[in-house]
Amino acid sequence: MVKYLLFFILLLGIYSCKEERGEDKYPEIQEIPKTSNTNVKISLLKDDILDLYYNDSLFVIADHDKLHVRNIKLDTNRIVCGKKLFYYDNTFIVSRKTSGYRIKEYLAISDFDFSERKIKVINENELYHKIIDSLEQLDFESTKINAKIWQSIPDCSKADSIYLKLFKTKYAITDETIVNSTCNIHYLKTAHQEFIIEKPASCLRQFLDSRKRKSKNNLTHLNKYSLSGSKYFRHIDYALIHKYWKSSGGNHYFPAIPEKIEIGYNYYEFTIEGHKGKFKIRSNRDTDIIEISDPIRRTLYFVNNTSLFELSY
Repeated sequence: MVKYLLFFILLLGIYSCKEERGEDKYPEIQEIPKTSNTNVKISLLKDDILDLYYNDSLFVIADHDKLHVRNIKLDTNRIVCGKKLFYYDNTFIVSRKTSGYRIKEYLAISDFDFSERKIKVINENELYHKIIDSLEQLDFESTKINAKIWQSIPDCSKADSIYLKLFKTKYAITDETIVNSTCNIHYLKTAHQEFIIEKPASCLRQFLDSRKRKSKNNLTHLNKYSLSGSKYFRHIDYALIHKYWKSSGGNHYFPAIPEKIEIGYNYYEFTIEGHKGKFKIRSNRDTDIIEISDPIRRTLYFVNNTSLFELSY
């Protein structure tokens, strides 16, 4: 009985891995960038996007160690080499690998003329350890007991308090200081300087995290696109065109793992400012449209799967 059950499971697995082909359900609907409305123009701006950020004038596509920046007001495009950390006062704060990809440098890059300036990196961990060592020595000398029995731990709260006070005094940290953090990298901007702190002492990290400010003075916001429902597009239907299995990965020790690939047509109709139309787009079954409207410039930007499109009317 078990033998027949295993044979049935094997047949089921083979059947599920078979290649499938389908047909276009609506051949009369044109494929993007064409639509049924000739007064509407759709253009592909960028393919294979990872993360997309935007505000009222910029689209920023984060692509590994590059930023693709499109200024929609000036109608310009630029590639910025570096990994995005923060966006402050119309300036990108990025990290960039140098010297054989071992050392990082940090730069501030203007989103207008893309001029660059280096940001210094500071490390005050040595100061923190000196404070702890000094407190240990003071505790040891004041107790006047045998070193073999002495196992006191320095008062970390006292060390933290002294360290933070010295740090804030040295770098003129006030309530107006800009603080932003990501992945244990902290960017600070005071009235007279800006700098990066990497992997700060725990007490300083907690202090900086608590001081991150969420006001417009801190960040000229870049919103990250997210799936939030569509106002202008309505999904009509989906048609499977091709489904197959593809082996990926694998080496001498591990076999390749089959991966199901499905490609089809998603059909949409749109209505925007009295303009109506339909189009189809080649993608998989699970994708949907994420839209970013700009009615002032009579333009709609939308993302489907990993592609960014511009619709003008």
